Amino acid sequence: MAKKFKFRLESILNIKYIKEDKIKTELGNLYSEEKKILNKIDFIESQIIIIENEIKSMSNFTIQEYKENHFYLSNLKQQKADVKISLKKIKKKIDATKERLVKAMKERKVLEALKENKKEEYKKEENLKMQKIMDELGITRFKKDA
Repeated sequence: MAKKFKFRLESILNIKYIKEDKIKTELGNLYSEEKKILNKIDFIESQIIIIENEIKSMSNFTIQEYKENHFYLSNLKQQKADVKISLKKIKKKIDATKERLVKAMKERKVLEALKENKKEEYKKEENLKMQKIMDELGITRFKKDA
């Protein structure tokens, strides 16, 4: 009975799978963080709209109320700017992680292709061995019959 095919770089291929999965998880976490930041921007923008509408609709207001609303509005706008900076940073991290993922996938695919090639070579060799055995059996049987 022929022995089973064993790829000698299987452990390295497994490490490549683990590395790729780890990068995918990291990318998923970054996308989640990006989503939180986008939600925060949406919330801040809605608060800005509410305050702007409040300021427009105020007819009788004190100077103190006016100052407080404008201070709050400028504070919200600054928060929005800060959060947008965070968004840019996270997008850069996402892009870098995507590049790492593409590289890891290429490395894995190269090993998988090598594994398939080696497996095909192994099958061919096993078929040749089997054919040789069958030929020898046929010759032996032919000699017995003759």
